[in-house]
Amino acid sequence: MSARKTSYTTAEAAALAVDLADQAHVHDELADRLAARGDSGGAARWRESAAETRRYEEAARHGGAHFTAVVHGRAR
Repeated sequence: MSARKTSYTTAEAAALAVDLADQAHVHDELADRLAARGDSGGAARWRESAAETRRYEEAARHGGAHFTAVVHGRAR
């Protein structure tokens, strides 16, 4: 497992925001498929993952400094 970066630039954060939005969408699709199969527990876990991913996406959209603070647990 690689160590977290110590800081992110605005450009890196913007690129991450796009990737995170895509990832959240995939998590939602997986949750939908699990729910359709009757696996409500699995669906709930993937929905939680999608929500957490969207929180990071939102942080990334606020720029590199804010995203860095969120990733390192220093954001307010």
